[in-house]
Amino acid sequence: MEQFKLETMTNVEKLAKEQIRTFRLMIIALLVVLILMILGGFMIISSNKDRIYVFDGTYGVKRVERVEDKIWYFSASYVKLLLEGNKYTFDTTVTTAFNLAETGTPAQDFIKALVNNKLYETAAAENAQFTVVVDSVRVIQAHSPYIADVFMTNDRINQYGRIRKSQIFQLTLDNTPFSEWNPFGLKVHDILLKKDEVILKMQADGTPMASE
Repeated sequence: MEQFKLETMTNVEKLAKEQIRTFRLMIIALLVVLILMILGGFMIISSNKDRIYVFDGTYGVKRVERVEDKIWYFSASYVKLLLEGNKYTFDTTVTTAFNLAETGTPAQDFIKALVNNKLYETAAAENAQFTVVVDSVRVIQAHSPYIADVFMTNDRINQYGRIRKSQIFQLTLDNTPFSEWNPFGLKVHDILLKKDEVILKMQADGTPMASE
């Protein structure tokens, strides 16, 4: 009888040890799968060539996914009028222009070209509040010449209500001599505006590009 009890206890202990061993193996396997998933995620992110900058509606960056420093600096520098605080509001009282680095382009002229002269003049005539919000910047080409698409929304608010239009413009950047304000040596070369199915290609100063 005693021997039977001992054998029974031994079998129970063996079974418990096997269960503990199985549980440990399961935990180890789960950890391995988790590590592989994390590594795989990093590999996917690091190999993602379609880098995207996502901005919030107030200040600065909400989310940045694996960006190129050169394109990021260009976004923060050359399109300062669109990205600083992510909004630029102006009406008929605006007379001062920010100059785009290294281009000498007055910001209000630049933005007038982007949002269409007629739209700008209509807003000014109505003394409307006009806001440009940059939703995201997608890097198309992360080497020279650098190309990025800027997705933005135009808001015009007046006594008749709000008019909101989305538009995309594409910037191409060339290399230019380095300077304190332009450490990466980039400058806006041309702009491709896509709005209401009308495509307009212009130079950095807002003038139309010569036909190719």
